[in-house]
Amino acid sequence: MFRIQLLPAFLLLLLPDWLVLRETILGTASWSVIRTELPYSVIDGGNGLEGYRIFLPERSGTSARRVVVMLHGYGGYNPMYYGGWIDHLVRQGNVVIFPYYQENMVKPGTSAFAGHAAEAVKSALVELARVRPGFTPDDLTWVGHSFGGVVATELASEYKQFALPRPAAVFLCMPGTGPFTRHPLPDPSRLPEGCLLGVVTGTGDRVVGDAFARYAYTGATASSRKFWMVLDDREGEPDLKGWHNEPCSRFPALDNGVRNYNFARTLVVGGTDAHDREVFWKTFDWMLEVVDGSEPWKHPAEVEGLGDLGLDDRGSPYGRVRFVER
Repeated sequence: MFRIQLLPAFLLLLLPDWLVLRETILGTASWSVIRTELPYSVIDGGNGLEGYRIFLPERSGTSARRVVVMLHGYGGYNPMYYGGWIDHLVRQGNVVIFPYYQENMVKPGTSAFAGHAAEAVKSALVELARVRPGFTPDDLTWVGHSFGGVVATELASEYKQFALPRPAAVFLCMPGTGPFTRHPLPDPSRLPEGCLLGVVTGTGDRVVGDAFARYAYTGATASSRKFWMVLDDREGEPDLKGWHNEPCSRFPALDNGVRNYNFARTLVVGGTDAHDREVFWKTFDWMLEVVDGSEPWKHPAEVEGLGDLGLDDRGSPYGRVRFVER
């Protein structure tokens, strides 16, 4: 059954959009691997299925702000794609685990993603305890982009089944299965009470839309602390787009050498803009503060400055993101 499902879905994923195709043909998308000294450690758990990277802040003792698990989208198993965000989180004092749940763009089947991601995370936690003796997190915070949002929902909802620490917060960014419509969906009602849930979608997302986001948001009945933000296309200098790849923020220093279609796409549409800094990064920072207790919970629409996109390069305001009615 999976083979029947896989072929047309896989071809859809490989079909380049006109922008990537144009940049590839014209040769205007360039890349050079940059090796630079980072103010934190990078632990290499191997590439491929159940491999991982740990990004570890240089702190004495066993202290760390939070352990963040960042789950990539389909084919996105290169931390460079989300490197700007990872770099930001680690500089804030967080440990970031970036697990791989795919061997390549074909294997394994989507139903195996959660299990492989869980094993990668558990291996990373064992390694983390080895290099930082005594550091054992009581809970985890999750970020998931695209298919990674579906995987994050499953692992957080079924954390006991996967023998993982309890989820404290889950941030779903443009989540969905895309063309893999037969993939069994997790049950968001099993997210534990008190778990903070954030969802971000974009009106320009033609890859997954907002169907899974709506499903997760409305289905998380045990969570009273949840919100849904919507990114629209906005004119400015530069323009902002509510595209599927908005959570990506390429950062050459974290390149693991993986090359596939997602790599080419990220070179074109994976830059850092106000959506990254003012929505994804700032909102998740605030979620971590709520989890830590340094900020009280209130709906982010009521938090001053949150969701404000700031000024464009000409000094004109972009405005504020939209929130789905509670």
